[in-house]
Amino acid sequence: MYNWYAVQTGKLAPSGWHVPTQADWNTLAIYLGGAAMAGGKLKESGTSHWADPNTSATNESGFTAYAGGIRYKGNSYLDTRFTAMGQYGNWWSSTSTPFQTWYHYTTIDLSYDSQDMGIYTDEFKAALGMSVRCIKD
Repeated sequence: MYNWYAVQTGKLAPSGWHVPTQADWNTLAIYLGGAAMAGGKLKESGTSHWADPNTSATNESGFTAYAGGIRYKGNSYLDTRFTAMGQYGNWWSSTSTPFQTWYHYTTIDLSYDSQDMGIYTDEFKAALGMSVRCIKD
């Protein structure tokens, strides 16, 4: 689980690899038939790492997405917890855009009860811990 500060350093990926951009994730969704069905093709099939029913999970892409959930960071160091493990998989993209006094960060979300691949740009807290999946340049 990495927060946005770690993602934006550019140091997470080994040489010759990078944290995917929003455009990279969009390309993957299109290749898999569109975001409305790509999630099922990314998720590991079965319920070893996903809650039941793990809707439409086939892993035909070979991505083998696990439901790692999110690491939530509250207002104090004592308020840090992991949540939604088994239910949701969330990945950072390297794309962010300034918006007024906030940044909008792009994330990818998969759910145990959907075949969708959610590509969201929102005012997520930069301190949230989410998964990172690197791709080859």
